[in-house]
Amino acid sequence: MQAEPSHNLSDIEIDNVKVGDTKESVLVKIQEAVREYYDQAQIDLDYTVKGLDALVENNHIKAAGSVHIQAQGKNLTGGFIL
Repeated sequence: MQAEPSHNLSDIEIDNVKVGDTKESVLVKIQEAVREYYDQAQIDLDYTVKGLDALVENNHIKAAGSVHIQAQGKNLTGGFIL
C-alpha cells in the first residue's frame, strides 16, 4: 500500500478576516482553505489552530493578532499565520 503524499499548507493565505467576524466564520474560512489542499482535513486531527481564542470575546474577533495554523499527522505539512 502506497502512502498518500503530504500536502504543504505554507502557501495558504487568508486575508478576509476582520475584527467583528465570528469565531465560527473564521474557523470555516480556515477549514475551506485547508480543504483545498487536502479535502479530508479535520481540525485537531490533521492541523491545529492556535491563538484564535485569545482574540475572541463574546464569540467575535475583538482585536487583530496572529493565529497559527500548523499541520500535524501524516497528510499535511507546514503551516501558515492568519
